[in-house]
Order: sequence, then structure tokens, then C-alpha cells
Amino acid sequence: MNLYPLEDAWNGIIVKDEAVQEATDWTQIILKMSPLTPDNLVKKKVFKQGLTKDGKAPAGCTVLFHLIMFVDHHEEPIDNSLVRGKPQKIDLSTDGVIEGLEIALNSMRKGEISMVAINYKYGYGEMGAPPRNTLLCIIIEYNTL
Repeated sequence: MNLYPLEDAWNGIIVKDEAVQEATDWTQIILKMSPLTPDNLVKKKVFKQGLTKDGKAPAGCTVLFHLIMFVDHHEEPIDNSLVRGKPQKIDLSTDGVIEGLEIALNSMRKGEISMVAINYKYGYGEMGAPPRNTLLCIIIEYNTL
């Protein structure tokens, strides 16, 4: 599966992953992800483990991370912080980030690279700003706390 435009550093990690190599679409990768919510509507696949000690962000802190966001099984991203050349900065206590992304970030550790699948119920919703009523697939590199 072509996951254009991944940075070279990510490409070596992600493209070598067995689930990605065998996949012909997003659904096949999502089926091999681990649930982050009891209803299975937010799922994650870790490609590179982060710090094992003191790597998790405290609740409500500001985090920096890179992301490439895809919607509804498309191979062309709708957002890419790598292209902008600087990471996203979000204050988890006040910035009103979409619920699924907040759940994913709270599960991650510094240095981790993961792919997250977010159902529209945890994303932009049925009537939210575009993309509405659609699945989000986000590749995240969690940088700093």
C-alpha cells in the first residue's frame, strides 16, 4: 500500500511493518490494530515504541507531535505537519482537539510512532466540519511533552 507522502525516517519503520506490506487498503491495517476504547471505535497500531519510563504526558499538558491525516480510505492526506515543517502543538486541557486524537495522544509515549484509526463518532461527527461522518487514519510521531 502506498502511504504517500511519508517522511523517509517514517517510511523505513512503517513500510517494513507486516500489516502494511500485506494491506491493499486501510481496512486491512485497521483490522490488525488494538482498541483504545471499549467500543473499538478508536484503534492504534504502534510502529515504533516510545520511552518506557517517564514517557507519557501528564493529563492536561501541552504536547508536540507530527501527524499525517488521511480520511475515508484515501491515500492523499488532508493534513501533514511534516510538509509545514513544524510539529502540531496542542494543550490537551484547553484546545478542544477531537476526542479520538486526544485519546490517542494520551495513550502514546515520547518518541512513539503509531497509526490511529478514529471513527467519526470520535472524530468530526455526523455534522461537524469536513470531513464529517468519515473515518480518520492518522500517523502520529509523538515528540515532546
